[in-house]
Amino acid sequence: MEEVRRIFSEKKTGYDVEAAKLHKEIRDYLKIDGVESVRIVNSYDLQGLSEEEYLQSLETLWARFPDTLVYEEEFPLPKEARVVAVELQSGQYDQRADGAARCIQALTHSERPKVRTAKLLLFVGEITDEEYQRIKEY
Repeated sequence: MEEVRRIFSEKKTGYDVEAAKLHKEIRDYLKIDGVESVRIVNSYDLQGLSEEEYLQSLETLWARFPDTLVYEEEFPLPKEARVVAVELQSGQYDQRADGAARCIQALTHSERPKVRTAKLLLFVGEITDEEYQRIKEY
């Protein structure tokens, strides 16, 4: 079986527009004021790449952007964070995965790798179990 490599990417503070929007929605729509911060981390599982292709894609597609933090294999979850993992159902079109696979293929001039994506939503603050459940349902 081919090795699966995992990359996590997160927008740095000030560039994290999607996380700021979600934080505002939680305060405004759900009326949950205890959430101090929201972080969104994208996860990419890459399969079908040589070590050289993996490093080339890491340096060119992820690590070169000054507004993005990149983590390989493991993401350091804060102990105080409540986490929701979001992944498309099997068979659904994943635009982010397709785009990443096409970029890697164009970069490496080889076969298109298999790419799966997910999002980790991290919520930090004074959140009750009931509020956490409401956030997950939202």
